[in-house]
Amino acid sequence: MMRWIRTQQDGKILWGFVAKVADKSLTVHFLESGDRLPGQEYVHCLLDMAKWDAYWRQDRCNYVPDDLSQFPMSCCADEAAYIAEIESHRSKIARWVAQHGVSDEIPAVCFHAEFSENGLLRILQGRHRLVYLRQLGLPVFAAAIPKQRWGDFISLGLVVEQAVDKV
Repeated sequence: MMRWIRTQQDGKILWGFVAKVADKSLTVHFLESGDRLPGQEYVHCLLDMAKWDAYWRQDRCNYVPDDLSQFPMSCCADEAAYIAEIESHRSKIARWVAQHGVSDEIPAVCFHAEFSENGLLRILQGRHRLVYLRQLGLPVFAAAIPKQRWGDFISLGLVVEQAVDKV
């Protein structure tokens, strides 16, 4: 597991982290989410990765495990749909691995204002980037939370830090 160190906040970067691996370093610069819905107000914050992951696992068909063979087949109509689902997850995670090789900028994961059909908080956009960040061992990740859900994230103890509004 890599040891992540927080770096200075700068310009458009909400939070920065760096990890040293042998003689190389890996950097993540979190930016505001570009996936926000029009007319919806959001709060940017850092969420605790382990706490969110434990919560997210409850939503079996939306949760994306590191080991994709653990994705429940019962979430798909048939075996062909299951194979397609797994391949979709694999390719989207690989896209984030490749993207991070080109740029250290990663947009905040954006959340829905509505609950899932199971009554759980849910991700609007960013499930696969979140899996990639989890695989890197980051202890936190940047999130864009709809204001009406802010209290839910606070009461669940998921929020580590709120972004400071830039003037």
